Amino acid sequence: MRKLAIIVIVLFSCTSPDKARSTLEVQGFTRIKLTGYSMQCSDSDDTCTGFEATSVSGRRISGAVGCGYNWGGCGKGCTVRINP
Repeated sequence: MRKLAIIVIVLFSCTSPDKARSTLEVQGFTRIKLTGYSMQCSDSDDTCTGFEATSVSGRRISGAVGCGYNWGGCGKGCTVRINP
């Protein structure tokens, strides 16, 4: 049980819901539902948050937002990855 708790804590700490939502909103996505940790991001991403949303064209899509840590304007921003 303790191992399961540690795994859950680690997975949830690898997401950034606020950054993911704001990145998607800036890109014009609506009806955003964050789905938690995703494994679709690159090795250079520090967090990876899955999502389902409605695109600008009105199509329902899913994907992930990968973000890097950003200190004082230096570092990696966020990247939206869309499932095919």
